[in-house]
Amino acid sequence: MDERAPLPSLLPWRTRAFPIDWRTEFDRRGPLTLEIGFGDGRFTVRSARDRPDACLVGLEISSASLQRALRRVKREGVTNVRLAKAGARFALRHLFAEHVLDRIVVNFPDPWPKERHAERRLLSRDFFRLAASRLQSGGAVCPATDHADYFAFAV
Repeated sequence: MDERAPLPSLLPWRTRAFPIDWRTEFDRRGPLTLEIGFGDGRFTVRSARDRPDACLVGLEISSASLQRALRRVKREGVTNVRLAKAGARFALRHLFAEHVLDRIVVNFPDPWPKERHAERRLLSRDFFRLAASRLQSGGAVCPATDHADYFAFAV
């Protein structure tokens, strides 16, 4: 195999028509989950193994985290994961059609605790409205944070 060839888990979203046809992307049907902020991919791989019927899409803005997660996905041999380097708001708005996601997991977004930085926070009323439009009936947004005030707002 050519070492320079992209890993199948890396989603070349810039080459796809928006919104992405996830059934074609995964070559199968299954519950579609979005994970925002996958870090080194441990949680992503565990989720993929726990839910082999699901199709998991992970978003991260850190190139180093993306590379670590891609290596982990390859090493663990999970095939129901696609990872992308993309901002959450952009990706949610453009890569996902309405009512296609069964779950959105948000892992430890930066709380930007100062009030003057509030517009930088991912979790906002606008984000939750957009997320709700992308979730299927009965879908859920599952945020994880260690910042008490941010969690209280999210709830």
